[in-house]
Amino acid sequence: MSQAPFVMIEVLAKRAGVSTATIRRWVRNGHLPSETFIHIGQTYRFDLDAAMQALTSSTVGDFEVIDKDDEWPDDGPFNG
Repeated sequence: MSQAPFVMIEVLAKRAGVSTATIRRWVRNGHLPSETFIHIGQTYRFDLDAAMQALTSSTVGDFEVIDKDDEWPDDGPFNG
């Protein structure tokens, strides 16, 4: 971890362009390695540089962010 101050989940979410719920899901699913954040009680603080590096690294794994404005394709599972 770097010596930079840790930031709130909202700061990381804004930087990553996702919601705080997505960040929490990435933490639960292991897409954000434990060395990128501190978890005390229900509070998370993130090493912004390390978290962003992990999210842009090919070692994080395959996952997809579905934006609220995304649309299902015409042949999607809910059309028909």
